[in-house]
Amino acid sequence: TAYSWSLIKGQDGVPGEKGADGRTSYLHIKYSDDGVTFTANNGETPGTYIGTYVDFNPVDSTDFNAYTWNKIRGEDGKDGYTPVKGTDYFDGVDGQDGVSSYLWVRYSQNADGNPMTTDPTDAKYIGIATTTTASAPTDYTDYSWSLIKGSDGIPGEPGADGRTSYLHIKYSDDGETFTPTWDWETEIENVTYAYVQSLHGTSWAAQGFKPTENLVGATTIKASLMSYGYVGVPPDTYWHVYTDNNGVPGVSISQNGFGTVLGVDWAENFSWSTAEIKLSEPLQEGQQYWLVVMSENGNSSNRVKATYSGSDVYADGYRCTSSTKGATWSKSLDGDLTFKIEGYNIVSYDGETPGKYIGTYVDFNPVDSTDFNAYTWNKVRGEDGYTPIKGVDYFDGVDGQDGTSAYLWVRYSQNANGNP
Repeated sequence: TAYSWSLIKGQDGVPGEKGADGRTSYLHIKYSDDGVTFTANNGETPGTYIGTYVDFNPVDSTDFNAYTWNKIRGEDGKDGYTPVKGTDYFDGVDGQDGVSSYLWVRYSQNADGNPMTTDPTDAKYIGIATTTTASAPTDYTDYSWSLIKGSDGIPGEPGADGRTSYLHIKYSDDGETFTPTWDWETEIENVTYAYVQSLHGTSWAAQGFKPTENLVGATTIKASLMSYGYVGVPPDTYWHVYTDNNGVPGVSISQNGFGTVLGVDWAENFSWSTAEIKLSEPLQEGQQYWLVVMSENGNSSNRVKATYSGSDVYADGYRCTSSTKGATWSKSLDGDLTFKIEGYNIVSYDGETPGKYIGTYVDFNPVDSTDFNAYTWNKVRGEDGYTPIKGVDYFDGVDGQDGTSAYLWVRYSQNANGNP
């Protein structure tokens, strides 16, 4: 009675005439604490590792090496203790940020996982990957693939219709709405150009802009410049966002010093060169900023060519300026750079992005319901912690209660009440 029970298998249809033998495939699951031996009860007790394989035998193998193993639980932390009020537990050095672990599941028709999908319908292979980031790997080689559906047997004579049940899974961050799916969306764009100029005699070039739409409050942006090739060896290109200082770039707010170039460094003629830039502070509405690019620490021997706009297409545009290593800024020409800036935007609330809550239900329709209340929801991730500040008293003079760990358990039954 401690479990919530849902029907996952409908009643069988009336059998047809006897056909040639088909073969039923079985998914086998075991657990391990050390990745070398089964846990207690011959691997039935959940542990730090999960092992799986698929064959046509309903009996689980007792051979540990027959299973493909993946780690699903991190190491236990050290024993804590009850802190004493007035005692300084700080050593003056900031602690390291904690790291969250994420489990990702994908499906494919092929053994190598290419191509893969999030839809398990009619899939033959399942892929499992673990990361420390909240973004699922997009490369199929990052997943471990296992067969979950064997080849079909030879059909017998048609019988009366049976019904196939489907398990549906969605996610939520607040237990009230589906999680969102995000994608890049162009917010500022100036793509009309009149002529081409090489960045002669300058090491940096800058284009002013004001945040609009989803750029307001953004801490990561994607910036692109229209390239017209380059002179010499393609340089390493650094991308920044600067604050404004009386009409010229002031201080860089790029989190990692410079952006991450996506794809080629500098493209050939009339192609976008793009970088993703993480910011140390969110962009503010109404503020002027500068998109700043430079080549190989100011190596002018590898001059980059860029296209410029001869007309004022960008309504809040600030003219492109140039500088030698940022020392002196001057207006380069009367036009703007041909550029675009993209913000990360919510495309839809479809519940496909993993969140703090998981929702499930079973029916006979292969299509997921868009009704949030059709799912039974359970919290699977606790709240984020925070970094304590030295000198702040976090004690209320009362001993706290012992913490408890939460575990998610799954069992199966032939009956609606779960017994046995």
